[in-house]
Amino acid sequence: MSINNYIADLNDVESKYLINWAIPYSECYCRAYNSFQKTVADQKVLNARKAEIFFMVASVGFGAGLAKLYGSAALKNVVLSRALQIVTKNNMNNAFNAMAAIDASAAAKFVVGKAWDLGAKYISNEAKSAVQSLTSRTVSLGAVKDPLLVSLDLQHYVKSVKSAAHGFAASVRDSDLSESEKLKVAEEIRKDPLITKMPEATPMPIKATEYMEQLMYMSLVMNSDFLKTTKSIGSYKDGHSVSTYQPIAERTDSPSYPSGSVTGNRLHGVEVRKELHFRRPGGHFWGSVIMDRTNLLYKNLFKTDFEVGGYGLDEVMRAEQATRKIIEKISKEVQNKSYGL
Repeated sequence: MSINNYIADLNDVESKYLINWAIPYSECYCRAYNSFQKTVADQKVLNARKAEIFFMVASVGFGAGLAKLYGSAALKNVVLSRALQIVTKNNMNNAFNAMAAIDASAAAKFVVGKAWDLGAKYISNEAKSAVQSLTSRTVSLGAVKDPLLVSLDLQHYVKSVKSAAHGFAASVRDSDLSESEKLKVAEEIRKDPLITKMPEATPMPIKATEYMEQLMYMSLVMNSDFLKTTKSIGSYKDGHSVSTYQPIAERTDSPSYPSGSVTGNRLHGVEVRKELHFRRPGGHFWGSVIMDRTNLLYKNLFKTDFEVGGYGLDEVMRAEQATRKIIEKISKEVQNKSYGL
């Protein structure tokens, strides 16, 4: 089939990505975030975690394929929190992330496949730039601030991909390549992942909403530990102490994750005491609506309790493990085409 046939077919390609990925994905995200926002009444907590939560869910890769490319682009502009470190360590160190530098043609290999090698030197700089920009664009800040705009951002991304593919094909069509060479490019371009991994009519299941919402709560739990450092001088009666509090960025499985310690002696100079502390989301007493929802979703997904006999290091570790498990579940369901991609 000719290059012109490919260009004409891009309208159908765009429709399938919109109907079977961008729109259902954004609907799931909005449902999950609205439930999360309703549960977490503390606006300061929401504002502090909004960007991390959006990029964490976006980068997990619901739908694989184009979702991976979108997630890679999103993560380029973010300082990785512990939650995002887990996502990248377990999920994004794959072909798309390994090709993150455009010199390695991450977007080109997804959008136009091997045809890039055949036609790249013949296409316009504008068309080349459109393909290359797909892994460097900044995800709309509006999408971070307002989940309702996630749909618009995803649709914009799909349209950008279609436009890049169209620009490449049109440049090849209008180039000095012979007709036989153009046909060869047309054959190759239809083998690219944009076409071969196109989403079919399998909508994203409701379970995806639960996965997304659970990731949001896991992010809160993974940010609930902190290190209290107390410097004390003199006796307990006449001396004085000063305490500082520092959030912990390291994962619990990191060799640099802090532990409790005591150095020095307050009666003979300065004593420095370091202690791990935990702020249970929603409060330290039973009845937290945040943890009630967290426990319910966790039980639904993993058939076991999240909180076991209190709240502390075990729960932070369990949140990290749950994030990994959710990533594994999503990857497996994507491979089984549960999400249509």
